[in-house]
Amino acid sequence: MKKRSVLAGLWLVLLAVVLVACGGQQRRQRTTVNAMQTSNLQSMDPARASDLVSAQTMMDVYSGLYRYSNKQLQPDMAARMATISSDQKTYTFHLRKDARWSDGNRVTAQDFVYAWRRAVTPATKSPYAYAFDDIVTPRRLVRAKSRRSSWASRPLTGSLCVCS
Repeated sequence: MKKRSVLAGLWLVLLAVVLVACGGQQRRQRTTVNAMQTSNLQSMDPARASDLVSAQTMMDVYSGLYRYSNKQLQPDMAARMATISSDQKTYTFHLRKDARWSDGNRVTAQDFVYAWRRAVTPATKSPYAYAFDDIVTPRRLVRAKSRRSSWASRPLTGSLCVCS
């Protein structure tokens, strides 16, 4: 009985592989992926999530400036690695021209500025706000409670300048 089940399973896998291999070139359609986690998600807010399950889920569905691939840091929303000034205090990130949100709108440098400002704002209560401590601008932002920042968004060139 067990042998029959294994053989039936193998036939189903083989049939699926053959059907996929025989498929013609078709337009890509949206797909839905269902995934299970070991426990409940605490948050899908990047500024507030602090548990491993939420972090892994966000890694699966969100994009950032960079992403690790085989233990190698690779550009994701960035077009290339950041340009670093000679004094190593200014990092300029260049965004991909084809970077888009799921609704089709372009991803802009201002989107990153918004997210980072939000993360350092005390009202957000981000458990990882300290990650921005080595950047001069967020400390000024928190102290002055100002919306102004020297994070310079340059929409025309698609770059973001961060000064530390």
